This record gives sequence, C-alpha cells and structure tokens, in this order.
Amino acid sequence: MKQVRNSLVLLLFACLLLSSACVKQSARQAGPLDVYRNGKLDEAGTDIADVAFVSVRDSTTLVGNLHGEIERRLRTHGIQLTGNPSQAGYILQISVLACEPSSTDNLKKSVDAGYGAPVTLSGKGHTALVTDALLVLRRVPRAGKKQALQSISNRQAVASSQMRLGLQARKDLDTTKNLPPDVGGTLAAEICTPILHHAAGTEDPHAEQAPAQKDGKKAAAKK
Repeated sequence: MKQVRNSLVLLLFACLLLSSACVKQSARQAGPLDVYRNGKLDEAGTDIADVAFVSVRDSTTLVGNLHGEIERRLRTHGIQLTGNPSQAGYILQISVLACEPSSTDNLKKSVDAGYGAPVTLSGKGHTALVTDALLVLRRVPRAGKKQALQSISNRQAVASSQMRLGLQARKDLDTTKNLPPDVGGTLAAEICTPILHHAAGTEDPHAEQAPAQKDGKKAAAKK
C-alpha cells in the first residue's frame, strides 16, 4: 500500500512538472496571428538563379529571429544565400516598421495605405506588427561574362514588387523584449511563400487574395 502511495506521489509530481513546463512554453508563444496584406511579391520572370540576398531592417528591434528564419526557409528549399546582391537572382529587402498595441481597424488602415506609407497604430487589446517587403528578380550573368558587378543594374532586373504585411496577435504581447519566436516564424513564412513557389514553378496561393497595389511605380533595388 505504501509503495502504491509513493508511486502516486511521484506521478503527481511529474504531472506538475509537465504542467509547469507547458505553461512556461505557451507564455513564449504569441498564439493565433491574423495576417493582412496589401500587394504581393511578383513571381514574373524566367531564368532566375536560385540564389538570394536577404536584407532585414528592424526598426522595432523586436523580431530578433526574422533574418535567420527567412534564410532557413530559403535554404531548406534549395535556394542558396549570398552576401553580395550582384550575385543574387532574388533580392529581398524587409523593413519591420512598427509594433504597438492597435485595434484591428487601425492596423487595416496602415496596411491598406500600402508599401512605404506612414504607419499609425493605436488602440488596445491586441499587438500589431507592420512590415514592408520589396522583392527584385534579376538575371545573374553566367560564366564567361562579367561576374563582379559593382551595382545592381536595371539591365539585369526582370521584375520588382512590393508588399505590406500586418500581423496581429489576439492579445497584448510584452514589447519590452523580443517577441515570441512564432511571430518571426509566421512573418518569414508569409514573405518567403512567393519566392519558394516561383523557384518551384508552382502557383502562389496568396496571388488571388492580394488587392492590386495603389502605386503603380516599380521600386528600385538599393545597392
């Protein structure tokens, strides 16, 4: 009888430890994230080398795993990475613009304003994140041609496109430190989807969902 009681005590103790671990883990998760888009990253073009240059500027300093998540997803699908944009078929520039409490309506207004527009978030109850993404597709000179380009020339550009993304957690997140990893993971997945579908020659499921961009001007890639 004593042995059975001891076993029950040990089992109860183990359950408490597991419960504590689960609570601790869930506290570092943002949970369900609502995604809003304006525009889409263009898939047009052929003869695009499966090499990517990724630049991430995070003015919030809160999405610490974004650059690594994007590179991991691209690498997993066979896309090589380079630190030299002149060698890349895909040039991806990401700007994390704002992360603040906001109502859904105010987040949607900032997203609907489009790439490059000012961001105005306000409200309570939810944490919103706004990000701009620019993708340039270009042809990379082949062997025997000039390889060490000093700039990204329009002669090699095939297409460029812009997208604004809004993510909203259904609760208040602590913005005094890095956001939970699933925020960066979700954002990276949204950004990488068009590139991965273009590389695989399949259709991007976001293509029909995204509204037409209000600004018809194409963005130029930075050096």
